[in-house]
Amino acid sequence: MYTFILLYINNNIEKNKLKLKLKLKMNKNLNFTYILPVLFYEYLAISITKSLIPIMFIEAFGKYSYQMIGLMEMVKGLLAFLACPLFGKISDIVGRKYCLLLTVIGSCLPYVLMGYTNNMWVYVVATSLSGVCSATFVLTFAYISDIVPQRERAPAYGLALATFGLSFCIGPVSGGYIASLYGNQTVFRLSGVLMVIDILYIVFVLQESCAFAIEEVRSMCIYICIYMLNKPYIYLSLTLSNYLSNYIHIYIYSRNCMRNKSSTLTHNPNPNHTHTLILPTLANCNPVGIL
Repeated sequence: MYTFILLYINNNIEKNKLKLKLKLKMNKNLNFTYILPVLFYEYLAISITKSLIPIMFIEAFGKYSYQMIGLMEMVKGLLAFLACPLFGKISDIVGRKYCLLLTVIGSCLPYVLMGYTNNMWVYVVATSLSGVCSATFVLTFAYISDIVPQRERAPAYGLALATFGLSFCIGPVSGGYIASLYGNQTVFRLSGVLMVIDILYIVFVLQESCAFAIEEVRSMCIYICIYMLNKPYIYLSLTLSNYLSNYIHIYIYSRNCMRNKSSTLTHNPNPNHTHTLILPTLANCNPVGIL
């Protein structure tokens, strides 16, 4: 399934880039400053815990603290090295907002978990795995490049980095002071509150900069569902199959309208687009018969 999704992404990435160049010249209703609070809240949630982590490592691991920190950061960096390019490609298709939600949750989760446990092994494992979601800056720069003209991007990138720096100016001092008054777990739970604020901001305030995100998400869901239906051991339920059948009819009709070549859906000579042979067959079948 993972390979299937990657193939879909690679086959559609160039098409989406062309669409963005042609139809998203500059959306005057968008402003790159919408992305700055996402950075601020995420890294504030992380930075308020930074003054507490060193002593907790020493108490938990003693003389092996440095080795544990080094190993943790190595795994996190390796996962980030592998995940960041993938996030960039996926966000070109599904949009920046969906990917930002995942990166914010994944990056903040290790600190939130420490609000409910004192086991440093939980923190070490969660932080190591959070490297998979360490792509917020990648998505931030992509968001800015979607909106800001090329000649004006350098100041915008600088402002994004300044926002990151501001969060680390405020966070460690505030976290240390709050911990001295209310304890360490209060700081970690406050980190969770900031993460929730960030998530709500992304969902309800942040505007999508990728104009074709909704269309591509729907297309990708259809392809995945068709792939699943072709596997006998993962048949979908009757309700989902009825919904899928109607959805595919709409999809085929919209593709016909865009291309104005209805024959290409049933007789496509290009072997790289074999999915177009599946769509009419599945759409014209009774879902009950399929199941």
